Amino acid sequence: MIYITGDTHNTTDMSNLSSRTMKLCCMEQGVGFHDITYAIVLGDFGLPWSSDCEIDERGIHPADHTDRYLLKWYNQKPFKVLAVMGNHDNYYVIEKLPETR
Repeated sequence: MIYITGDTHNTTDMSNLSSRTMKLCCMEQGVGFHDITYAIVLGDFGLPWSSDCEIDERGIHPADHTDRYLLKWYNQKPFKVLAVMGNHDNYYVIEKLPETR
């Protein structure tokens, strides 16, 4: 199942992807939280927020404490998090990320 949400703006609206919010939405739709395989953020994902990131073939390694926390938080989710870039995203860093298939 795919879960779709709007802007997360780094930590400002990260509750859009909190387990509590997602479980409530799933309950309202009559589906199981554990059936989610992908979560898509439609614009303004906000990670990385800071331009202070080391980038290599494995991805980003933020120097910023908040960015490191969010990266770890998203990686611990039981589903893949995908993002559509918006006008409040850090294109300077995003354009340097390696492409993967």
